[in-house]
Amino acid sequence: MANDDDDDGSDISNYDIDLIDHSPFPNDCQNEVQGIEFLCQYFMHRYNACPTFLIGSLEEACQEAFSSIIIKERRPVLVYIHHDKNLLTNRFCWNILCSEMIIDYLLENYIVWPWDITFESNRNILIKIWNKIFPSQTSIDFSLEQCPMLIGIMRESLYKKDSSSTSEYEFTVLFKNETLTSTEETFSLKSILNELSIFKEECDDNEQALKLLKSFHIYY
Repeated sequence: MANDDDDDGSDISNYDIDLIDHSPFPNDCQNEVQGIEFLCQYFMHRYNACPTFLIGSLEEACQEAFSSIIIKERRPVLVYIHHDKNLLTNRFCWNILCSEMIIDYLLENYIVWPWDITFESNRNILIKIWNKIFPSQTSIDFSLEQCPMLIGIMRESLYKKDSSSTSEYEFTVLFKNETLTSTEETFSLKSILNELSIFKEECDDNEQALKLLKSFHIYY
């Protein structure tokens, strides 16, 4: 990533570095690539580290996660929702999301897609993105009070699929505000890693089940 003093004529290098502490995304960010590139720069500027975010759309993140013909290479998607005015955000990013252990674990086991909702306009854009990918599933409260938030995405499970579903994927809110949704335990590095590991295992098991179902249909 370029130094802050470099000027290559791009939108990012022309972005006022003094504002980066207040607006991780440009207001009304219609370009997902540009927004996530801004967020990467913001993380490096503030936290001196950044998870490997997928630079693209959420749809592209899902496609990359599950497109490999080799099941062991498929990974769940982890969506990180950031709100810069939530007081827990800095502590979570410093102690958890930007820790070396989490960054390394996510690189090996997840496709990570982030979005910032500090501006209301970008929260509305996220809602549209979400409704497009999950049109028939329960909506999420994307609000300041729920952040920071981690959401796991895997392909729709055989056990949850029904005839009314129009989604290829399903999601689980793993963490919001300061607690794990499964246990209501306050977050720690150990508890977050454990939750991520459990969801990854569920995703792996689901991919195996989907493979068996496909093989069964082909055989018959």
